[in-house]
Amino acid sequence: MLVEPERQKRHRLFEYVAKPLDSFVEPGHVLRRIDEAIDFRKLAVPLQAAYDPDQGRPAVPPEVLLRALTLGYVYRIHSFRRLCTVIRENLAFRWFLFMGLEDEVFDHSTLSVFLSRVGPEGFRALLVGLSHELSKAGLLSSEAFADSSLVAAAVSTASLHPSGRPVEEFAAKATEENGLWRITQVVKTVRGRRRVLRLARRYYQDPKGKLELHPRDLDARWRKVGKSPVRLTYKQHVIADSNGFILAQDVTHSTTGDADPVPKLLAEAPVPMRLFTADTGYTSGALRRHLERQGVEAHIPLHTRHLQHRKSRQGFYLRNPEALICPAGKVLRRVTYYEKDETWTHAAATRDCQQCCRKDLCLPPLKKRRVIQLSKYEPEFLRAESRNRTRRHRRLRKRRQAVVEGVFAHLKDLGFRRARRFGLPAVRCEGYLVAFAHNVLKAIGRRIGPAGASLTRSSYSLQPA
Repeated sequence: MLVEPERQKRHRLFEYVAKPLDSFVEPGHVLRRIDEAIDFRKLAVPLQAAYDPDQGRPAVPPEVLLRALTLGYVYRIHSFRRLCTVIRENLAFRWFLFMGLEDEVFDHSTLSVFLSRVGPEGFRALLVGLSHELSKAGLLSSEAFADSSLVAAAVSTASLHPSGRPVEEFAAKATEENGLWRITQVVKTVRGRRRVLRLARRYYQDPKGKLELHPRDLDARWRKVGKSPVRLTYKQHVIADSNGFILAQDVTHSTTGDADPVPKLLAEAPVPMRLFTADTGYTSGALRRHLERQGVEAHIPLHTRHLQHRKSRQGFYLRNPEALICPAGKVLRRVTYYEKDETWTHAAATRDCQQCCRKDLCLPPLKKRRVIQLSKYEPEFLRAESRNRTRRHRRLRKRRQAVVEGVFAHLKDLGFRRARRFGLPAVRCEGYLVAFAHNVLKAIGRRIGPAGASLTRSSYSLQPA
């Protein structure tokens, strides 16, 4: 059953005490600024769909729980138990949550149940609602900057080891299940004085049995980036605007490609995008074509492999998608399509190549005609090659680096360097909540202007007890 928060409790401390709870919170306190700038009552409306309005016991209002979770990220309190303890002790926290001194603080398990009850879609609607409010306030721009970062899973890998079986034996005994490989074996355990046989299941990420997954969190995937050690992680995808606000975000398996979630995330953005800037991980031709069809100008560097292919066919140009023209003016027509690579093979006529005066320079050894393989997105790549030579492209790439590095540094500072929950749905909820907290702090930092400066860690961090 849904009930409204008792907002009037801010205006009293005890029944016979004239001094209200509101007087204990300074005018410039960060929680007062958040309360004045953000309409939690309106933003919590989508979360109420997870509750029956009439049946069951009276529930803690979703707005109160949302405020409590926001407190946890703003003050870097990474434990629900610790958060409930601090709420019990802190007058400003009680004021923010509409709780008087006589009120009992809800149990930490209430927050866990709230996350699982609302789910990722509910918290996605929360972030979308805040983004629309920021758009109405004129705080968002139409320039999008995309990037992704790994988030460590909340499990230890010390007990995980390769199967120890030869590859052929593992392949014969393993069963594929939802993209994972499962081995079931009999394990002897001791219960009291008795030896008991039980079936144990071990899951692996690869068909060779080298990457065992943790049984507590089968959604976390092994991933290695650069010189960092291989570890179990998730991947957070973020699209931010030029002011550093997160327009959309999602958390996926760490094996997901950087460019895969972009169309969905752009559709969730509260403002139509005019420019899109990303790094080489987003150089997919399919993404470039999607952006062009949406009227978005993409500034994505080309992969070195594409540049090498361009150099090898220097002098050839694409007259139209079906005809490639060689330096001698002959036509190489499309002959074969390879669906796996999404490429077309363009081949010249043997007679044209054999009669050409440049065949000694153009034809590879022992070949009678020139054959060139091109991506089906070659027109998009050619337009990108021309666009990437402009001054605007260089400016946006520098701006992207500053924006996304600042955003991910802040998200990690808010506690999303490592997940707190297990399983992809729960970690996705965390991703939406930390993005919500990031935008809230960003909004009040811009609203207070130069006189108040933007928030620093020392200005609102909770001192340890």
